[in-house]
Amino acid sequence: GCLETLLKDVILKKAKTDVLAKIKKVMQTDQACQAVFKEHRPYFLEEFKERAVDSIEAGKDVTWTLEIMMEDFLDRKLLKDVVVHPKPAISGTKPADVHSNLSWLDAKGAFATCQNRDFSQVSKTTKGTSDTSMNFEEFYMCVALCGHIKYEEVEQMTVAQRMEGIFYNYRHSIDGEKAAGKHAKHVEHKHGRKDEHAWISECLYPPLPRYDYTQSGADAFFIETWKQMDLSHILGFPMWE
Repeated sequence: GCLETLLKDVILKKAKTDVLAKIKKVMQTDQACQAVFKEHRPYFLEEFKERAVDSIEAGKDVTWTLEIMMEDFLDRKLLKDVVVHPKPAISGTKPADVHSNLSWLDAKGAFATCQNRDFSQVSKTTKGTSDTSMNFEEFYMCVALCGHIKYEEVEQMTVAQRMEGIFYNYRHSIDGEKAAGKHAKHVEHKHGRKDEHAWISECLYPPLPRYDYTQSGADAFFIETWKQMDLSHILGFPMWE
């Protein structure tokens, strides 16, 4: 009825927009968030330029339209509703399931929040409506805000972890080598794609430090044999090692 429509389309939508505006300010000032932005920026800038079109505002930077962003997000499978079964840090334990969701409506809300321009000053003779395009800085912030939405149910994550999570989700599986070759040598494993399962597991249940068996004083042959054994499937590993 009318009350339900008012609640869903107006009140809740406005509340979510207000939250995103506050998160945007956090991302712009928090040191951890700024470090994440700096680390991933070169890759995103290249990807943005590959799909960019001429700006609708003469003399301005190249832009993306809302339609381009939608195509890009669909290509990269960012829009999904999943229940993740995290990988435990200790073998045999069963962590609670985690829900992650990002809808196209969410992405459009982030798109609106990331806008920095004063639309009232835009000429009526431009190629299109200014509120359906964005420059790189707005796009980069939009993806970060989508990360907060995508992982907001994971209360243990910081804002920086939520935005970095979607930065890894955004990458194609082959991008690790590409990014390493152009921007950071020998970090293929770090800059390759991580899906929702990998990122949630890493943040909530990071690998525990193993006992340094090389310093145990055991026979060299025993140590070499131990090194080649896969013990990760044994109950309680690595706590008992």
